[in-house]
Amino acid sequence: MKIRHIQLFLLLVISLTLMIGITIAKAEEEETESDLSIRVAGVGVGIEERTLIGARDVFPEGSKVYFFTWILGGQAGDHVSHIWIHEEVEKFRIDLSVGGPSWRTWSNKTMRPGSIGSWRVEVLNESGDVLESITFECTPVTSD
Repeated sequence: MKIRHIQLFLLLVISLTLMIGITIAKAEEEETESDLSIRVAGVGVGIEERTLIGARDVFPEGSKVYFFTWILGGQAGDHVSHIWIHEEVEKFRIDLSVGGPSWRTWSNKTMRPGSIGSWRVEVLNESGDVLESITFECTPVTSD
């Protein structure tokens, strides 16, 4: 009879240990999930000292357009995607690494011939959710 009690006691200890281990693993997993958000996003003519310069919403054909995002809530190993969309057709996609809880990153695209019209640039998280969307126009070059 004593052996039966010892076996039941050991089974109970092992079960509790496993349950505690699973609970701790789930808590650690929840802690490491990132919750990305965008502090600043915009399009402009360049980047200086990790900051967007020349923010605007109209660019002449032939210019280089920069899409800047300042991401909060990330951690090393996270990624976002910048999606460049012209007249509702995806033209360019780039995956960018996030290296910490406050991370600035950018991509750029030259407005080559055929780029005139409406553009939208989106930043997506790894699940494909749109975190931010910026629109701009590409116009013909005017001669002054």
